[in-house]
Amino acid sequence: MSTLKLNIPILVGIGEQDESVPVESARFLESRFKEAGKSNLILNIYPGLNHRLSGNGVSHRSEFFAELSRLLQPTHNIVAPPYLNGRLLGKCH
Repeated sequence: MSTLKLNIPILVGIGEQDESVPVESARFLESRFKEAGKSNLILNIYPGLNHRLSGNGVSHRSEFFAELSRLLQPTHNIVAPPYLNGRLLGKCH
């Protein structure tokens, strides 16, 4: 499973009543990550909600996107080395 090779946070949000993507598939993915000793999968199952993370006239998409936004915030002031055309500047190749 190629997603197991990733070492970045992976957020999966799924409605428990999703008819497009069965919630069991997300639980299976979670089990594979645990078996591999990986802890970077964040699985949020929204009880009673559909594929659009809504149900009973209430949407929870904003909660999902707030979590996604939080995960996308930089956590370190890392400056990427300068590259030009795929080559590291200041180094001889």
